[in-house]
Amino acid sequence: MTDVITNKVNVFTGLNTRVLDDDKDMNELLRQVFVMHGLPNVEFYTDSQLFIDSLNINVHLCIIDEKLEGSNLQGLDVMEILRSLFPEIQIIFYSGTDHPFTLKQIIKFRPEGYVDKNMPEAMHELVKEVVKCLGNIKHNMEFVVKAKEYLKS
Repeated sequence: MTDVITNKVNVFTGLNTRVLDDDKDMNELLRQVFVMHGLPNVEFYTDSQLFIDSLNINVHLCIIDEKLEGSNLQGLDVMEILRSLFPEIQIIFYSGTDHPFTLKQIIKFRPEGYVDKNMPEAMHELVKEVVKCLGNIKHNMEFVVKAKEYLKS
């Protein structure tokens, strides 16, 4: 990874990320990649209901896979629930699907990012998307703090 990414990720302390992927090996690989890049506060889930139950106002970013073997809900179902309960949480859809109908459904929920697992550089692209989303969140949080300070004066 480039120094630009490595230097940026250290500012994301305090931002919380959740990952939903039924593949335990993929979760472990993502965990290693995120640790390597200094991305803090990431929790991994293989079950969609446990994932949903973990969500709260302190979660800032969710990475969701489409196909969730053994779960009652699939990625699109989870994204719909997430958007209705916590519309402010940013979502990156991380999937290997290229079916036009599924892609249309994904777009309907307007995720902040989409990464195709089948791309040769999928991990690099995912880290870039995570850094971009967390950067936007951090910027917005800083703006709110400054706006509140301005309004107090």
